[in-house]
Amino acid sequence: MKIPTTLKHKPVIVSENYEGVDGRYAYNTDAKGLSLGLAQWNDRGKVAVCTDNEKINEDIKLFSQALSNDDELIGERLRTLSSLLKERGY
Repeated sequence: MKIPTTLKHKPVIVSENYEGVDGRYAYNTDAKGLSLGLAQWNDRGKVAVCTDNEKINEDIKLFSQALSNDDELIGERLRTLSSLLKERGY
């Protein structure tokens, strides 16, 4: 899936074949593409915790647990991302 660049979301890192690399869900997922970038309300900066979320404390705990559950897989993916960025001079 070609990641659109004409939307208000500003993609920075893209995986246009995400369905084939979706971790333990690879080839069995409905996610066709994935992009990491800047939200439409974030004009080229200002990453922050969502303070509008009424359950932010609970959600941070759930997010932390999800990261902990998949820490080995996430670490592998981050090392790969780091290598790719270094290859490209970042």
